[in-house]
Amino acid sequence: MKEGEIIQGLMLSLSKKQYSINDLLYLIQPFNISPSSLRTNLWRLIKKNFLKTIRQGKKAYYSLSAKAKIISKNVALSFKSPDWHGWDNSWWGIVFSVPENKKPVRHRIRKKLLAYRFAPLYAGFWIRPFHAEEKLDNYLQNIFDHGYGKMIHFHSLNTITKEEISRIWKLKQVNQLLYQGIALLKENHKELKKFMAKEALAKKIFIGNEIVPILFKDPLLPAQFLPEDWQAENLRKFFFKWYNEITKIAQPYWQKIFIQ
Repeated sequence: MKEGEIIQGLMLSLSKKQYSINDLLYLIQPFNISPSSLRTNLWRLIKKNFLKTIRQGKKAYYSLSAKAKIISKNVALSFKSPDWHGWDNSWWGIVFSVPENKKPVRHRIRKKLLAYRFAPLYAGFWIRPFHAEEKLDNYLQNIFDHGYGKMIHFHSLNTITKEEISRIWKLKQVNQLLYQGIALLKENHKELKKFMAKEALAKKIFIGNEIVPILFKDPLLPAQFLPEDWQAENLRKFFFKWYNEITKIAQPYWQKIFIQ
């Protein structure tokens, strides 16, 4: 896990509105990150527009940018499956064609679609079941700024089969990762009572960094498309249990930045 990722994980998981440099110097102690490396990584996160700085006199405070909050909100989708009861069998479709000399644009479109759990039914035509509450049209409009595609809401004349869904979202491979995530949490859960607060904070970040990307691979599809042994909900439940318990163990350490 890279140092910048650790710093991001700490700031996201503790949800303090703004962090002083002393807050962050204290929080990084369990991770053996040097003060100079902390400052370098903070500078990089500002350059990436993940953080913003607020100055009060000679002191600088760091907080999440609007971009970081959107990323955080998208990640949060991983922890709750949409209610697909009454789904009308309609779909979002993204149709796009990007010239060969515009590969960065194509990469940006695909990366954004993957982040919002679209998958390619055909080259240049990506789909996702339509759920009004996800409001994906609001989040995806800017990928069409270059004029290379459009977003449509459609009903398929030919049924998109469960086999096609399994193939394009790679559900068998994802389910194996879900099983692995559950096994990792169960193994770590056995050790919880052995952790001191400082060590628990480190475990929370490191194990969380393993589990969250697995949850993010859950395409959050209607149940009729999923394998019978689909483990996403089991992983979510176990993760919430583990997360709450390890957060409580780590609390005597991390809460100090809230009472200074």
